[in-house]
Amino acid sequence: MNDPQINKKLRTVEIGVAGGIIVACFLGWRNLSTVPTDAKVFPLVLLIVLAGLAMAIIGRAILFPHAAGLDDPDNKNWSFFRHIPRFVITLVVFVGYAALLDVLGFFTASILFLVGLTILLGYREPVKIAIAYVVFLVFVYSIFVALFDRPLPKEFWLRTAEAQPSYVMTTLDQPRNDVTSHV
Repeated sequence: MNDPQINKKLRTVEIGVAGGIIVACFLGWRNLSTVPTDAKVFPLVLLIVLAGLAMAIIGRAILFPHAAGLDDPDNKNWSFFRHIPRFVITLVVFVGYAALLDVLGFFTASILFLVGLTILLGYREPVKIAIAYVVFLVFVYSIFVALFDRPLPKEFWLRTAEAQPSYVMTTLDQPRNDVTSHV
């Protein structure tokens, strides 16, 4: 435990961040109390898995610091934050994504988020990006909409179309009285 080669600052940060994730999971669990029982199963499972993985990070930092890369005095091989600016970019993009979900809709915001984050982080293979995200979005649609019948935030362009019915719908619903028949 008191190995002089272990970078104590890295260990403290790794344990602190993982502890913050556990606290966030606990707060998320408390917020689920207002959600209907059948709707909270999936988020609860995700919170449990996320908290479990955070506990694994803490355990690894304490019990196996060499495996966690905490024995690197220059922080070159640290496994939690290999590149702090990329972490900050990811965090900012996540906050923007959360803010735009209700405004743009789930699928539109997700495409912008995923493609934007991928490009910002330096991945430049558009065919692989497109394939990965189409598969991801089909998977999400299949699970949430088709299987669980859970509504996702509606797309902004669908809300606009529903708010302004087309002329055809209006004329079919309310026939004009001033048209005379020429039989």
